[in-house]
Amino acid sequence: MNRILMVSVFVGGLFYLYKKQSTPAGPTPEEIVLEEVEKLKAEIPEPPPELEEAPPIVLSNVELQKIRLSTKDSNSEVRWAAIELLHRLQDPLSFKILQDTLRIDTEVTVRHKALQILQGIDRPEVAVSLVKSLRDTEKQIRMAALVGLGEIANPETTPHIVQALVDVDPDVRTQALHTLGRIQEKKDEQHKQRQEKIRADYEEKVREIESKMEYKKQKLKKTARDLLKTTMKQIEGK
Repeated sequence: MNRILMVSVFVGGLFYLYKKQSTPAGPTPEEIVLEEVEKLKAEIPEPPPELEEAPPIVLSNVELQKIRLSTKDSNSEVRWAAIELLHRLQDPLSFKILQDTLRIDTEVTVRHKALQILQGIDRPEVAVSLVKSLRDTEKQIRMAALVGLGEIANPETTPHIVQALVDVDPDVRTQALHTLGRIQEKKDEQHKQRQEKIRADYEEKVREIESKMEYKKQKLKKTARDLLKTTMKQIEGK
């Protein structure tokens, strides 16, 4: 009886292999899922057209030129209103006008306002302008320039900040020390963030590989179970 069973299993296995070779293989479950995903992708609408980075300026070049001339008005309030408007309009010359204002305007409040706007602009030339302001005759400007340099945290500016340690005003000297400390603090933060990103990227890659490995394991187990079930059904059908 055992011999008959063994022969039946052997014959059933041969029959299964013959059918598998002679019958074209249908799509696998994974291929069916991928096909459905591609169909869904085709239904995704086209993205909307990109909007302009900034709305167009409503003023003509002639009108802009008149506003630029107002930045040289004899009244400090008029000068600043014109400078601020050009900055808001993102006039191509507004950055240079701010630099010139910080360097040569006669009113300390106007220079200080220009400095505050400049330190919020992400351009390498800003650090150069703030370094030049360390030689301003007004303590208020020198102090503000040091604060701004601390936030920019460009190590190349530290030699100029160190020179402020011999400033005639003790408050400026104190701020120079705070600024040097702030630059180091920001560099420490950036280093920590880079390390955290490297670690997070590594852990994400490990999770991705482990997930793929687990998927392949489950797929192999399923394939083995399906093969066993198919073989048993064919044997039982005999």
